[in-house]
Amino acid sequence: MRVFFWGFVDVMAASRGAGCARISVSSVRRLMSVDQGGGEAGFFSGSFAAAAATIAIKRTIAGRALRKRSIRASIDEHADDHEKRQRRSDKLLRVMISHAPGVRPDRCNSAAPEGGARVSPGVATPDPPKRQDLSKYPESARNLRFPVLSFEIGANTLQRRVVISCAVQLFSRRVIIMNSRTYVLLQNEGHLFHACLTQGLTALRNARVDKKGNVYVAFFQLSIGFERLMKVCLIMDHMVKNRLGLPNAADVRNYGHDLLKLFDILRGIEVTNGTRPLDTVATNSIEWELLQYLSEFGMQSRYFNLNELSSGKATENPLSHWKHVFERILREDVPIEDQNRVVAISTAAAEAIRSFTIVLANDEAGNPIDVLDAMAQPQIDDLTAPYAVWHLLALVRPFVDVLVDLRLRLGGIAHQLSHDSLPVPVMEDFIEFSYFNDLESCLKKTAWH
Repeated sequence: MRVFFWGFVDVMAASRGAGCARISVSSVRRLMSVDQGGGEAGFFSGSFAAAAATIAIKRTIAGRALRKRSIRASIDEHADDHEKRQRRSDKLLRVMISHAPGVRPDRCNSAAPEGGARVSPGVATPDPPKRQDLSKYPESARNLRFPVLSFEIGANTLQRRVVISCAVQLFSRRVIIMNSRTYVLLQNEGHLFHACLTQGLTALRNARVDKKGNVYVAFFQLSIGFERLMKVCLIMDHMVKNRLGLPNAADVRNYGHDLLKLFDILRGIEVTNGTRPLDTVATNSIEWELLQYLSEFGMQSRYFNLNELSSGKATENPLSHWKHVFERILREDVPIEDQNRVVAISTAAAEAIRSFTIVLANDEAGNPIDVLDAMAQPQIDDLTAPYAVWHLLALVRPFVDVLVDLRLRLGGIAHQLSHDSLPVPVMEDFIEFSYFNDLESCLKKTAWH
């Protein structure tokens, strides 16, 4: 019987082998003739051997059919994946089209009032004209079939960035030009404050007592970035209140560099749902203290070194002031276990090298530091800086709702006035980094530009 099982296993193995096209003859013979010991040849009936061979052949044929079905299923799955990707692309395309001109085609199902147009809150969606005169547009615009869109999706942070790589968008049988002077200027301003804010966050994340230059770079960039961001919001709000009319140069200059004043003006903006997004920043919060610091830095303390050298107007040392804000973040946010660990390690290291080490350095207030401070303070700075970045992101985040609401209102006004040019870009995309609302990941991130 032992030899029989060997033969049977051979037949079954042959039937299950990948790409098996035939049955081993020796396996079938061993099924029919078995040495049972003592030199006598045992003999199983031919019908049993034939049945075993038939089973093996059927298993081989079934294996081939299974492989074919698997291939067909793989092809179908690939087709399904392709269809899903196409649907996602179409959805993103619809979102971009609805964002850009301020039209929401999915809200146009109800009956239109007399005159052929249905008016949504803040958005007017006129019926497309039967015939559009394109003679006033350049030849390149008249021949354009559809805009070229390139999508760049951040896989890790789930951020989205959509880049429109053409100047003309065809929608609802209307040619919409996206190169008006106002549009381009606001777009350039968006690139400016995006670069200032992200470079400032990166510099602050890597600022330490032994890298004071990063502190200066961070607050120069952040104060400029917040100022330009808020002035863009004020200009857009003026356009909403004056039906796309722009403010004059004197109005913009009168805003000055006072970030607190700019913030208080913008705090009064209500979005469509009746809320005021900037009210989420409490006056006793770390975010508000950071805004106060940036406002003072932008108006006065950035000139501290030059004023001191020239015996000019006395201002507060920005590094000393930052030290006070920094210590509050350290107390309220950094876990005490992490602080104790840094102190313990630094103390042991300082004791080991104190007898033959001299430190020639100063802290943020200009006071000399000893060996222990030189060992511990850079590590404390590395623990605290990510939390400072987190609070600054929380300060930027409410502006997303403000920019979205202002953009949609301006889009509705432009359609009511039958403008062919988009009034403003999708300005909230310039602060897309503020969508990053995962604290654990934020603490690990070291670059934001």
